[in-house]
Amino acid sequence: MNTPQAPHHHNRKARLLMAKLDTTTNLKTCYRCKQSLDISYFHSDVSRVDGLNPKCKLCTLETSKDYYMRHAAQVVKRSIEWARKNKAKKNASTRRWRAANPEAARQAVARWVQENPEKDKASRRNWLRNHPEWVAARQAIARARRKGAQQTEHPLTATEWLYIKAAYDHRCVYCDRKLQRLTQDHIIPVSKGGKHTIENVVPACASCNSRKGVKEPLVPVQPMLALHFA
Repeated sequence: MNTPQAPHHHNRKARLLMAKLDTTTNLKTCYRCKQSLDISYFHSDVSRVDGLNPKCKLCTLETSKDYYMRHAAQVVKRSIEWARKNKAKKNASTRRWRAANPEAARQAVARWVQENPEKDKASRRNWLRNHPEWVAARQAIARARRKGAQQTEHPLTATEWLYIKAAYDHRCVYCDRKLQRLTQDHIIPVSKGGKHTIENVVPACASCNSRKGVKEPLVPVQPMLALHFA
């Protein structure tokens, strides 16, 4: 008959139980600085018998900084390799950090832009080249404002324009032709007080848009619902 074995330190439940028993005094001596400190000054570490890191938080930080200073090149290389292999995790981690530290994130971006002006310009050009729909939407907003469109809290966005075209099956609302390139026609012309919003914009071919001009719609048009996209 097999004799039951006592739980050992590699058993997580046993470690946590021992941690609870060993920390009843709420004090622990740091392995590095030898100070007896409250257990709140130590990071948790379930691989240890008492469930705590042997070094206090300050000593852990100092040794980490010292290691980085002595092995900066290797640390940076490993970080880059890890980020390249774990893009989803890296992006998620970055998003969480930016959400938790908005001001620090803005300052970090500002510093990077100041230190890398040429890279920043190249990055912006590349982003604009890969997002023509955003560029077209901004240009449309600018044209509408020049024509006197009323200011609105929710001007038509690139995402909304894509939604409108998909909703109309990429067809001109007037001649029903299916086209790759469609123009934005304002049901109520901006020169007559119309707004540049999802409720007032429909897809039209260049010919029909030009023929309509500032007149009433060529055929009855059902405007989109007031849905707004980020």
